[in-house]
Amino acid sequence: MSGPKIDKAELERRKKEELERARLERLRKIKEATSLFVSKIENIRKLISEIKNDKTDLIESVLSVEEMSYVIESIREIKQSTIAKLKKIIDIEIDNEPEDINNQIKMLENEKSSIMDSYYSVLQSESERINEYKGNVEKQKKYNEFSKVGKTNVSKNTTFKEISFGEKTEKLEKNISYDVYLKEASEICDNENIPENEKESLKEFIRVFEDGTASEKEINKTEFLIYRDRIKRIIEEFNELYLVYVAEQVSLSKIVDKRLIIKNKNQFASLEDLKKEIETIREKAEVEDEQKYIREQIDEVMELFGYNMCKSVIFDARQKGTHYICEEQNGDTAIHIHVSDNKQIMMEIVGLEDVEQNGDLDINATINGSEQLNDYQKQHLLDRQGRFCIIHPRMVDELKKRGVILRTKIHREPSIEFCKKVVRMVNNTKQEHSENSFAKRKEGKYKMQERTME
Repeated sequence: MSGPKIDKAELERRKKEELERARLERLRKIKEATSLFVSKIENIRKLISEIKNDKTDLIESVLSVEEMSYVIESIREIKQSTIAKLKKIIDIEIDNEPEDINNQIKMLENEKSSIMDSYYSVLQSESERINEYKGNVEKQKKYNEFSKVGKTNVSKNTTFKEISFGEKTEKLEKNISYDVYLKEASEICDNENIPENEKESLKEFIRVFEDGTASEKEINKTEFLIYRDRIKRIIEEFNELYLVYVAEQVSLSKIVDKRLIIKNKNQFASLEDLKKEIETIREKAEVEDEQKYIREQIDEVMELFGYNMCKSVIFDARQKGTHYICEEQNGDTAIHIHVSDNKQIMMEIVGLEDVEQNGDLDINATINGSEQLNDYQKQHLLDRQGRFCIIHPRMVDELKKRGVILRTKIHREPSIEFCKKVVRMVNNTKQEHSENSFAKRKEGKYKMQERTME
């Protein structure tokens, strides 16, 4: 029975547990590195915010002084330049190896220190110019005061008689209290560690503190104090879970061997949204880790039986699962393997032909059915199907030794209708088509495609 063989791949329980332990240990190391990485990025972002507000009071104190305009411009330029440099160094994609992430952290710290040393040097110099100017102005002011002939009399009628400790004072104290809570609510709202849905609640608190009536503000204050305690716990949990999310996403990128987008905190609508994302990544990581292990074991087993490592091919932009070609090392056929998303594995013998084609290829292979082959090709493949019948059970046994169990679903008899040829589009190769074409050769080896197994 050596037509297409379809089996359900399962991992032995002990192997699954071993893979999960290894994944969790890898995740632990990644979390240590990514947590520090995220912390460094956030600290630099806070530094950017601080630079925006740095020396604003000092600048405003001499804003109308023409002699200080060049100093003010110099301070603004160094602030803008420093912010641009800091933004540039944090515009990086995090690596997926702990050692590489730690190297990125060192790079961030070194570049930040260099940028800030330059910033503080220029800022101190220009600030001293302003302070020196203000000092001279103050000296001149005191000199003018001492030079005055007369003294200003202070009216005795202005002594504290207009101060009231009654209702007006109480209202004044309440307004001061509301301003304190308004500031606190605004600061919480600006916190990047807060989920987006909570910002709407905070904006309502802010609105009432700003424009509400006295009674509305008092009610708002009571409700805000209750909310404030709750939101602090949410921020703490959100911040910790975000670090888990980054670690899980970086770990998954290592498993699938490609960079994955890491969302910013403000892209999560709520704490629940973040929790769901983490759970989705974990489920995907478990599946991908198992499938990666299965593919690696298939590679090893294929090599034992005289086939090259599996190379992925894309037949359709919308295809599900992954297709691989394992080329015979000393022959002119290959094993076409399809691994579905639910770990179902199909193996079949195919002919192989490489065709040179320029440009980037989203789809890099096609399958020609039996009706597109000549009689010799079909007979040749039918013979190879018979050979595959002998080695397939041995392949299954070898996979089992590695903890990969194939449970039979469908095993087809050899048949002309299952004779197929895979045509791969290879970019800028130097092969001779007339010599390597399955259609024109009875024997020989066919070129492997450049794409490696993902």
